[in-house]
Amino acid sequence: MSIFHLFELSYWFQQPFIARQWSLRGWVIILLILVFVGIVGKIWQLKQSEKVVRQIFNRLSNISLIVGLLGLLWLFFRQQQVPFFAWRFWLVLLFGGLLWSIVRTIIFLVRRYPEIKVEKAEKALKDRYLPKK
Repeated sequence: MSIFHLFELSYWFQQPFIARQWSLRGWVIILLILVFVGIVGKIWQLKQSEKVVRQIFNRLSNISLIVGLLGLLWLFFRQQQVPFFAWRFWLVLLFGGLLWSIVRTIIFLVRRYPEIKVEKAEKALKDRYLPKK
C-alpha cells in the first residue's frame, strides 16, 4: 500500500478488508484499554472531593468511554462488512472527535481551572470574615 492512497477519496469511503490476527488484536486491546480507563476514571471521579477535579475526571472518562465503545462498534461493523458503517471515514471522525475533546479539556485546564481556584480562594477569604449563622 502506498501512502498516497490516503489522499484519495475512494480509500476513505470504500469497504475495508477484515482485520486479521495482529491488527485485530491490536485494535481490540487498544479500544478495551480506553473503555477500562474510562470506567476507572468514573470510579475515581466519585472519590474526589473537589468539584472541579470531579469535572476534569468526568470529561476525561467520558471521552475515553465514548471513543472506546464507538471504536469497538466500528470494529464490529468492519468485521461484519457492513457497507456504510465500516468505512475508514468513521474512524477518522472518531479520532478527530477524540482530539477535539482532549484539546477542549486542555484549554479548560489551562484557562478556566486557575480562574476557578482563584475564585474559590477569594470566596473562602470573604467567607472567613462574614458572620456565621
